[in-house]
Order: sequence, then C-alpha cells, then structure tokens
Amino acid sequence: MPIPSRNKDEDRKDFVSRCMSDPKMASEFPDPTRRSAVCLSKAVEDLGYIESVDFQIMQNSESTHDAGSMEKYVFKSKDEAMKMAQKIGMDSVHDHKTGDGATVWMPGKNMEEFQSWYKKHSKAEFKYRDPKTGEIYQYERRGIYKKNGRFLILVR
Repeated sequence: MPIPSRNKDEDRKDFVSRCMSDPKMASEFPDPTRRSAVCLSKAVEDLGYIESVDFQIMQNSESTHDAGSMEKYVFKSKDEAMKMAQKIGMDSVHDHKTGDGATVWMPGKNMEEFQSWYKKHSKAEFKYRDPKTGEIYQYERRGIYKKNGRFLILVR
C-alpha cells in the first residue's frame, strides 16, 4: 500500500497529522503507535540522522503522557469529543482542521485549555527503546541517549 508523501513546502507536523488521519493508513495500520512510526519515518526521510531524531523526539514528547496519547482526545464527531470532555471534567469542545481539510474535535473550549489539562495530567518520565534489542530504558529528562553504540528511540 502506498504511504502518503509530504507535499512540497508542507510542514512536517502538518504532514504527520495528514498521514495519521488518512483513511487508508488507518485501515492498514489500525494501531496508532505503528501508524505514527510509519508517518514519522516518512516525514523525516530527507533529513540527516540528528535532525530526524530531534524531530521525532519533539513529536513523541508532544504526544505521549500519563493521560495517554493525545490521539486519544481527537474525535471525528463533536458528540464523541463532548463525552470525553465531560469524562475529564470539561464542559466544552473545540475543532481543528487536519492537513487534508477534515474537521476533528477535541475537549476544551480551545487548545490552550486542553493543553493545560493535558500538562497537569502528564508525568515527567521518558522511555527509550533500543532499536536492535527492544530493551526499554527510563530517563527523567528528554534527550538523546545512546546504549551499546546505538541511539535509543523515544517511545514515551
């Protein structure tokens, strides 16, 4: 199955958003973690190693917390978003446009309110995986870590 390609001059974050919300990608990769890995690798295919790691660390640190992945709070319907908003103690929702023009909904009257809630429910713990062995290492700070001559990949 062809994986979407980044459009000329398309921001990498916008591409990842478009790729994650692509119906064919969602069908081929129903697990958001796997879909995210595929979309991230496609988004950085033209970057050098360090730039690629920096972008992936930034993306992953923005999307994983104790509150769960931020994707858990993005809905195609306003009603679903409102149910989640009420579940987490909010009384309103807001919308966003994805890279492909679709509308998605999230809890909170705006992104700032949601991010404030999300930040309060996060834990400053970062997990990194050895790409060869799969072994997981935990660190208190986000950064670039190396074990056995290999760069570790941020997973949480």
